[in-house]
Amino acid sequence: MSEAAGSANLSATWTPCQIAILLALGTAALVQTACMRAQSIQCDHGDASACCYLGRLYEAGSGVQKDEARAVRFYQKGCAGNDASGCASLGQMYEFGSGVPEDEAKAVRFYQKSCDIDAMWQCLELGRRYAEGRGVQRDEARAVQLFQRACDHYPMWACFELGILYEEGRGVKKDDARAAQLFQKSCERGENRGCFRLGRMYAGGRGVQRSEDIAVRLFQKGCDLHMDESCFELGVMYAEGRGVPRDDAKALQLFQNACERREAMSCLELGTMYETGKGVLNNFARAFQFYHAACRGGMAKGCLYLLYGRAGVRTSDAGVVQRFRRACEGDAPEGCYLLGTRYADGEGVRKDYAKAVQYFRKACKGGHADGCFNLGAMYSKGSGVRRDDAKASEFFQKGH
Repeated sequence: MSEAAGSANLSATWTPCQIAILLALGTAALVQTACMRAQSIQCDHGDASACCYLGRLYEAGSGVQKDEARAVRFYQKGCAGNDASGCASLGQMYEFGSGVPEDEAKAVRFYQKSCDIDAMWQCLELGRRYAEGRGVQRDEARAVQLFQRACDHYPMWACFELGILYEEGRGVKKDDARAAQLFQKSCERGENRGCFRLGRMYAGGRGVQRSEDIAVRLFQKGCDLHMDESCFELGVMYAEGRGVPRDDAKALQLFQNACERREAMSCLELGTMYETGKGVLNNFARAFQFYHAACRGGMAKGCLYLLYGRAGVRTSDAGVVQRFRRACEGDAPEGCYLLGTRYADGEGVRKDYAKAVQYFRKACKGGHADGCFNLGAMYSKGSGVRRDDAKASEFFQKGH
């Protein structure tokens, strides 16, 4: 093969940047310079992907001084040449005000162009915007179209989002059977939320023939994929013996693991199990701790059970005080704090500042900030204890 023929063959199979690297064979800086020069030439000759490559370098400051305004100009060239990644990157620059004034409307326009060029990921993201009304006027029918378009390419996410709209009848006629099909596709690709929602449909017989056995398998898969709500539902199935033999110990473990990750419903169930002695030795202090965790996690029932117990029937003030006392004795500092407030206010018990101090002190030792603060207040006022401004200041500091 002649030298000329070899050169022609090389030009046909290697990119200009690769040829530049082969010819430079110098330091990394020289290689980078040669590569950028080659890409710049290609960009000037209408190679949209080369323009986008340069835009990414300037946006990140990779081998060049960071220059977001210059990056924008290269992305504009790339997008004008119908490079989907260039349009998407340009949209991001406008969304976050990088190198250009922030402009949500322009960002959406470039995301739309990226989607129109068949960048399915941008169709998915654009669908989420229309579904949520984020940066655009909410248009759930438009979201359906965009998710439908992206579903075949990104079934894990796009099919899941489309399934929600069919399940809830948003932007499209409610269709549980269609929703189940879409959740199935997303679950098969590893979307834990798809497994969870499909499990609930099988458990309730919505859109599919009811099957608690299948529901259990789906909740198990969702749980294995680290979705705490799915672990909770699986725990309920074990606790009630639905689709699996009843196993309180297994349910307890599932609720425990999810509660540790702040899944409030699981904390509530744990509280119930410890209060009633279901599958575990009765332990009111533990029940109190889990009800408190559920309450803090936004579960109103958890807050209710803190005061009234699982039955939901108000007990006497003395009964509430007894619950707090038992919790405090079981090393639950929140119980000590609440018991202290009862004695300080005379609510359900005879007002006794000395006992209030006693319980605030125990709560503070247990790490309860409000207990420390209230103890400081008692020292500041001299209520139930000799006034001591230094100690008051010390406990106020602990309470911050």
